[in-house]
Amino acid sequence: MKRCVPVMVLGVLLAFVARAQEPKLTLLVTGDNRGEIAQCGCDHQPAGGLARRKIVVDQARARGPLLLLDTGNALFKNETADEASRHKARFILETMGRLGTAAMAVGRLELSAGPEFLQDAARKANMKPLSANLTWKGKRLFAPSMIITQGGWRIGVVGVGPAFSGLEGHPGLVGTPPIPAALAELEKLEGQVDLRLVLASLPMEEALRLSKEAGARVDFILQSGDSKRPTVARHDHANFVVSTGELGQRMASLELKLSGEGPLVDSAELARAEQSLALLEQQLSEARGRGVSQETQKGLEERQAQARAHLTQLRGRTGRSFSLSALVLGPSVAEDPELAARVEKLHAGGAPEH
Repeated sequence: MKRCVPVMVLGVLLAFVARAQEPKLTLLVTGDNRGEIAQCGCDHQPAGGLARRKIVVDQARARGPLLLLDTGNALFKNETADEASRHKARFILETMGRLGTAAMAVGRLELSAGPEFLQDAARKANMKPLSANLTWKGKRLFAPSMIITQGGWRIGVVGVGPAFSGLEGHPGLVGTPPIPAALAELEKLEGQVDLRLVLASLPMEEALRLSKEAGARVDFILQSGDSKRPTVARHDHANFVVSTGELGQRMASLELKLSGEGPLVDSAELARAEQSLALLEQQLSEARGRGVSQETQKGLEERQAQARAHLTQLRGRTGRSFSLSALVLGPSVAEDPELAARVEKLHAGGAPEH
């Protein structure tokens, strides 16, 4: 006797399979590496290192489409550069290029050895520095933005760094105000891409000002500049601000589902909204049971209604979503043996073999 699957059940199964097979894009983002190439050497849970970064990148790429980016301040520990730190900076850029880093913002610590050094090292490493607000002798030093196609999506990427006027030994090097420069590039990307990103090598306070000014013209502002850990995506305006790492010990991972239309939804924000509503419902139930004042109950009821409306709004946005996680490059992450050997040789004062 043939078994018949009810139409409703079949529909649910097909919908589940469709969601499971929905194409995803992973953004892996590094920032504030500050010249680090090896693990931190901390007594408790030593983390970081390029050899561990390679393992994480390789694993992510094996799972599906990947876009690897860097938000700047990658190359030098401070604004001075000796021969050893220049050698290390070239090694970092070379490794970033080999890992397939698609673009990097130019932060203040990319310029420690001067603009010519960065141009030459980036060219040899096949790296693409981006800066919409950096000029040298009145001309752009690097491309302000680029469009990258990955996983069938077109992603517009803009780079900005801090404002300054002249560096020691390089008086013609100028960082113009970053916010107007970023907004101008975002305008050029309008209608050309599926996702707009700003690699912002800026303090969080300035990144939040950019978020306010840009509004819906940008999807993500990926920030570095004060070594903040990736925790939650700030959503004060019609975009998200994400810190991207500290001293090579962490990476920000954004798993994106970009099918459909409408604003992006943070999966964690949805979970927080559900938890908030559940907590308010519990508080209201307990307040009624204790016979607290009508005024207190009314206040809780108003907050409950607001939380329910917010949750309904989030659930109604079904087109595009993302989940953010901070990847810690701790002892549980293996090291790529070949890259680890090159790092060890460089630490010992030798030149890593190519």
